[in-house]
Amino acid sequence: GEAVDRALIEYGSPGGSTSRMELGKVSPEHFEARLPVGQNDVRFRIRASDGISAWHTLTAKARPRITQFTKVISPPAYVKGKEVTVTDDNGEIEALSGSTVKLTMQCNQAITSAQLVINPDLPAHPKAPEIMVKEQGVIEATLPITDEAEAWTVKLKSAETGFTNDDAASWRITVVPDLPPVVQIIDPKEAQLSLLADESVRLAGEASDDVGLASVKLAR
Repeated sequence: GEAVDRALIEYGSPGGSTSRMELGKVSPEHFEARLPVGQNDVRFRIRASDGISAWHTLTAKARPRITQFTKVISPPAYVKGKEVTVTDDNGEIEALSGSTVKLTMQCNQAITSAQLVINPDLPAHPKAPEIMVKEQGVIEATLPITDEAEAWTVKLKSAETGFTNDDAASWRITVVPDLPPVVQIIDPKEAQLSLLADESVRLAGEASDDVGLASVKLAR
């Protein structure tokens, strides 16, 4: 038809109320606008002069994301501690330095590729373990806990849409240091004693360690 100077777009969720917005004119016969698409589908139509288009629908598809984390934390071998399994909706990790964490992550959709990134907000990224992509949107990785690891995230790509999770948040890694044992002699309280030959002295003390003591020995 004849050229028009003004065009409008009507849009809204199917079955809901509609909003109206004027399109920007970019050439004598072309107009454009940006429609906000959230979690729900959006339908729209164009009005120009006395013409009205048919309704069209934009189908909203979710970006890939992780919905559940199962973390099996294995302490260093010398600690001789038991594995701890934690299941929650975030990837925050707190573990003793030298531990390993087996991660099993459930995504909201099927995934074609996944990449684990350590310290994503820093310019240099330490080498990260590879992720195994399973069926039904499950991905797995084993993450070593080292002093240089501060945070981590996973880059995902959807099998259905090819969408990625570029704006995904990162999760903090709290590395718990293995502190040296603490020993204190509480009896006798004097730092130096003078004793007769063949005389004995009673010794008493306290010892502790943040991951537990294997043995206590007296050195002389």
